[in-house]
Amino acid sequence: MMKYLEYKLSSGGFINRFLTAGVFTRESPFRKTVLQGRVNEWLTKDPSIHDNPCRMEVVKGRIGNIPPYVDLSGLFPGDELEVFGQRRKLKVYFPFGNAGIDDSNFYTNPAYLRSYGYTYLEVPQEERAEFELSTCGALTVWLNDELVTDYVPFRRNSEQHTLITMTLRKGRNKLVVCLEDLGERDTAFFYKVRYLGEQDIVISIRVREETDTETIMKAEDALSRIYFEKETYFSEPVYLNLTSFTDVPVEMLLTPDRYTGPRQYLIQPGQKGMTLFHADEIPSSFYFFRLELMVSGLTISNVIGTHSLNTRLMKYHEDSYEERKQRIRQIIRDADRRSDYRAVVRLHEGETPDNLEEILSSHLEWVNEKRDCSDFRLIIMMYMYVRFSDRFTEKLRREVEDAMAGYRYWIDEPGDDVMWFFSENHALMFHICQYFAGKSMPERIFTCSGLTGEEACKKAEGLLHIWFDSFFSEFATEWNSSTYLPIDI
Repeated sequence: MMKYLEYKLSSGGFINRFLTAGVFTRESPFRKTVLQGRVNEWLTKDPSIHDNPCRMEVVKGRIGNIPPYVDLSGLFPGDELEVFGQRRKLKVYFPFGNAGIDDSNFYTNPAYLRSYGYTYLEVPQEERAEFELSTCGALTVWLNDELVTDYVPFRRNSEQHTLITMTLRKGRNKLVVCLEDLGERDTAFFYKVRYLGEQDIVISIRVREETDTETIMKAEDALSRIYFEKETYFSEPVYLNLTSFTDVPVEMLLTPDRYTGPRQYLIQPGQKGMTLFHADEIPSSFYFFRLELMVSGLTISNVIGTHSLNTRLMKYHEDSYEERKQRIRQIIRDADRRSDYRAVVRLHEGETPDNLEEILSSHLEWVNEKRDCSDFRLIIMMYMYVRFSDRFTEKLRREVEDAMAGYRYWIDEPGDDVMWFFSENHALMFHICQYFAGKSMPERIFTCSGLTGEEACKKAEGLLHIWFDSFFSEFATEWNSSTYLPIDI
């Protein structure tokens, strides 16, 4: 006997329950090319006006080239699916408020993305029904093993819609979808399938016979009701309100979106809340926390957020600006060993951190691969090099110089990356880095531009004049970007 998770759906509702293995990626470097445009013009025009020209090559190659059909009907949650030579486990997608299946993410290098999903639609009577499809990428739909449509708008981060018609037979119908797109920086990777027919139907996902579907439903409901007791926790226990849903302990995994690793907890029968940790245990910030429950062989996860702040810094009340600077300097000096700012403070004090190469190795990897946002890493590396390269080992000095000479500093230099040049803060980082790299190595050839260091420095100086002319006429369009504009808020 087959067993299913079942969800009722009326006309106008979204089919947002699928079995999926998530996103498979394939490296997709562009052909090296230059870009066109002005800094900040994307703010008043379409944000996609600066798309890489090579994106169109990917789009043209995709039109008519339908992805392979994958029959997932014989698989269960926990089974593996292979795409692009990668194997990933299938899981039930629990939407928690999402109208569709959303796997949006950030990609520092260009990557081709593909995701499959399948579900069943239980229909009382045969019906030729309309459905609305929504996506930014390419969405291929099969019903009962037959291709229905291959919708390829491929508009980066711009949701597009189309109507299709599918004939639903009485009883169970197998729906398979494949979503594809090109991952570039922040990438909206999602699809929505909206039922516009006239019946009340049921979304069904097949699970193993031993799965306790009733407990799964209760667990999902419990996760939808969790909430933090406060919007901000100030040097105090971080408390989570929840609802127990079984008469046995249930394992819960909590993972912050950065800085620290996962923590395990047990939800006891009848429990209505728990202290997760003390706010001072993690760096002060706003966090998204992924909460995962392991129930009857399935993993159910939801994401919620809150602020966690350490009030220690709020207790300092130095009278002068210089005293405040010294206080902050001391705090940074005693920060995490892996902090590059800690390393800078100690270098200024005449100390060479014994883990300097380890600190810069991560930055070098980003810079050499020309990942998006690598300019934020290059700037601190550049500062250390200009001020303290005499304390570098010969190996580290050579690696940093090679990275500076091999970097792409502006849109008129051919590149196959997805670095973002067109906002005010990034542009300033690129220009400053090119200026000091060229000034530091005047005879060195910079490979992306073909310029000598001396020529690159002069070019950067001209671009800096343009940047400041724009800045003083338009003022700060990214006033809260601490990467370049220190404002006491």
